[in-house]
Amino acid sequence: MRISFSLVLVFYFMYSNVEGQTDTQYLLGKFNPADDSRFVRLTSEHASGGALGAYLRRETLSSFEMLQKAADRDGIQLKIISATRNFDRQKEIWENKWNGKTPVEGKDISGMAGAEKAKLILRYSSMPGTSRHHWGTDFDLNDLNPAYWKSGEGLKIYSWLLANASRFGFCQTLYKQARQQS
Repeated sequence: MRISFSLVLVFYFMYSNVEGQTDTQYLLGKFNPADDSRFVRLTSEHASGGALGAYLRRETLSSFEMLQKAADRDGIQLKIISATRNFDRQKEIWENKWNGKTPVEGKDISGMAGAEKAKLILRYSSMPGTSRHHWGTDFDLNDLNPAYWKSGEGLKIYSWLLANASRFGFCQTLYKQARQQS
């Protein structure tokens, strides 16, 4: 299980034009969020690890801040660990798994057949140009390790999110994978 939450946005947020670029470029992640005034940079107040200095849409971060404050009041700590990724970054993630540089389910899958390999990667990562992370509305929280969310603090946080995230416009976008995953 990987926890990824997305701000539920009205379609015009997703399809609005990025200055000087076509809607298709925005949807595919072929733009730089640092150059787009609708995006804001994450700080250590909201993010940790690789998400420090990453970007989210302004409205997404605003809603996350409200979610994070409510969680803090209930003793729940939330940190964004992955945020907006452009096409090139998503391509790098995909290719690292495809070529065996990044293990999938703890294994080098570079020797697998094409369709089989693609289906396995798709259990964890979107193909470049298809990721909601391109839009600045999706982020991953706290830990990418599925085992974290199954017990202890991770399960406590997950339960809190299921009960409360929708009040702030968020929904869980990725769900529990097959039982054999860890």
